Amino acid sequence: MLAISSKSGKRLNHHIVIIILKSFGKVKRRLYKKLFLTDEYRLRRRIYCRAKRDMGRDNRKMYWSNKVTFYIGEDLRTFWVTREPGREDEYATKNLRPTFKSGRKSVGVWSCFCGDEMGPLYILPEGENIIAKRYKYMLQTLFIPFYKRMRRKYKDEVIIQEGNVSWYRIGIVERYLTNKGVKRMKWPV
Repeated sequence: MLAISSKSGKRLNHHIVIIILKSFGKVKRRLYKKLFLTDEYRLRRRIYCRAKRDMGRDNRKMYWSNKVTFYIGEDLRTFWVTREPGREDEYATKNLRPTFKSGRKSVGVWSCFCGDEMGPLYILPEGENIIAKRYKYMLQTLFIPFYKRMRRKYKDEVIIQEGNVSWYRIGIVERYLTNKGVKRMKWPV
């Protein structure tokens, strides 16, 4: 494969391009996916974080929780294969990348930690997501016992940090945590 230099118009082998880029400390990489934040929101977050840092809070006494989704059957890596030209070798088993028949599957997992202790792990039922009712159930059965244990260990300094998704802030969850006396960290709007 040949690449065309934009200035000289001459055709260059892609290996030569890689060598030249490497000599200048450049390499080809995929872009990272990251949540888009406006400059204003980024600034507000930075101010908020600095204010929290200046409070002198011990982050080891923060109760961190999050939900993550793993996708099974979705591999975003690029694979290359060297093969003979022609259709008969194109679909040979050794030249194919296997996929799941139904496409990708997702597995949702929620967990938490506080200090050096890992909290309980909750695996969501297949194909389901967290909604307020399920989150309240997770709080009742998993979070509160762990939270109480951390309060015995770290005293009143334990505070929960949650994300900014709707099921953290919905009425039944807010009321439940308030009734249980759970201290929550406030996020900037």
